[in-house]
This record gives sequence, structure tokens and C-alpha cells, in this order.
Amino acid sequence: MAILVTGGCGHIGSHLIRRLYEEGREPVSYDLVPAPGSLDDLKDKVKFIRGSILNATELLDTVKKEKIERIVHTVSLLTADSQASPVSAYNINIGGTVNVLEAAKIMNVKRVVYISSIAAYGAASVEPISEEYPLIPVTIYGATKVACEHFGLNYANDYGLEFIALRLAYVWGAGRQRGVGKLATIVENPARGLAAKVSGGSQKYEPIYIKDVVKALNLACYVPETKHRIFNISSGEMITLQEVADMVKTYIPDAKVKIEPGYDLGVPTQGCLDLSKAKEELRYEPDFKKEEALRDYMADLRGLRSDIIQ
Repeated sequence: MAILVTGGCGHIGSHLIRRLYEEGREPVSYDLVPAPGSLDDLKDKVKFIRGSILNATELLDTVKKEKIERIVHTVSLLTADSQASPVSAYNINIGGTVNVLEAAKIMNVKRVVYISSIAAYGAASVEPISEEYPLIPVTIYGATKVACEHFGLNYANDYGLEFIALRLAYVWGAGRQRGVGKLATIVENPARGLAAKVSGGSQKYEPIYIKDVVKALNLACYVPETKHRIFNISSGEMITLQEVADMVKTYIPDAKVKIEPGYDLGVPTQGCLDLSKAKEELRYEPDFKKEEALRDYMADLRGLRSDIIQ
């Protein structure tokens, strides 16, 4: 039985497609865009279906035809795009998720794993932040994540659909769309011999490396039924933009990185997430602390792109 990854050609989705394939699973990518270059070697081994989550009929037909047993739903407008176009955020983030849940219900899909975010918490600053902390999002993006979690919980309660949501911390790692993400800018610009300039001052971030995200998603897909349905997923450590810049300079001593004052609306949560539920029920433990993550990130960049400093 196959596992459908919506947004399978995106940053998280493409990494997950590779992990599932390498583990002998049968991943199916469902995305509006073609497979990225990083998946060239899998184009004849994995199904890449061009389709939109906004087309409910097309999505349902895919789930039926491919005999989908599980779905990992990664598609979402991110913070800046959601703020710029609330209507699009509503249609894609919420409407698209409901289409996924409805297709899963109709076709008796075993489980849907949904990518949520720390944006659901808003400007929380306590440590650690448990899943029971009040959800007061301060962005359109965060509001859509909260709404989708509740849709998923209702589908679970009313229709018996297994639903798990992972509230991810700030994701970093090779493969993001160029120019998206402050940590990516600090790492990848110097790696290309370019200067990097970002705002955020001394604001703290809790990063999670892309390979730990994929690990958590894989566990959430196949773990036996859990007591809880919503889990924090993170690295368990905070970092500032300047700390990232200083780490990069250990690899690229002449890196030019400027951290300007400012507040990052996209990452309002200022405290570590509580991982106790994820550790107990999903058996999740992060493999990458910040130093190991950056080392692996740099290695991946050198393998993916010819314009990266060796």
C-alpha cells in the first residue's frame, strides 16, 4: 500500500520521499510542480503526480487509483505569503487540508499526518512549551495551522480517521527554495561567495534540522495508534542568528554576514518546545544538534550545487 506525500516536490516533501523510498516504502508525490533536481535519480522509481489539493475530485481519484494507505500533508502557504494574501491562505491552507481529510475519509485511508507549526502558539515565551499551552497565533499562517488541527481532530473524533499533527519548530537544511528562510540565507549565501543580510537582532529561534523533521514524519506515519494526536517536534535548543553566523564562519572564515535589528513576525515563539510526548509516544529523539546540523547542511550543499564553495 502506498503513502501519498502532498507537496512531495517541496523542501520537506522531497526529503521525505527519499527517506520513504530508501526504507522500502512506496511513496507517491502529489504536487503542482515537477520533481526537483535533488530527486532526479528517483524519477523512474517513484510516482510523481501533477495535481492540486484544491481539486478535490483529482485528489480523490489519485488516492483511489494509487491505493493510498497513508497521507503526509505538507502543502501550505508560508508566513509571508499568507500575510500578503489571507484569501489564498484560507483556500490553500485550510480548504486544501479539508480536501485531504475528506479524501482520506471517503477512501478509508488509515492515517493522515499533518505538518503544523510552532506558529500555532503565537508569542509564547515560557520554557518548555507543552502541547497544552494556549494557542494564540499572531499570524494568518499560525491561525490556519490551528484551524487545520481542529479539522483533523474532528475528522478523527467523528469519522474514526487516524490523524496526527506535528508542530514543527523552525526548519532548516538544504533544499529550500532559494531566498526562503533567514537561517538558509546565513548559511547558503556565504557558501556561494555572497554576502548575507537579515533582520532579527538577538531574537531566539528553535531550529529543527530537515532530517529530524523527516525522521519524525516517518515515525508518525507508522507508529501504532497514539494516546495523543498533536506533538511538538524540535531540536530542544535555542539559537540566535548571530550564533548561526559565527558557526558558519568556522567553515567559511571570510563569510560576510550582517544581522540587523528587527523582529521576525514569522517566528514569534521564544521558548523551547516540550518534547516529552513525542519522545514517549512516537519514540522521537532529535539526531542533530545545531553543530551537527550545520556540518551536515554544508556537506549536503556541496553535493547538491556546483556553485557552493568547496
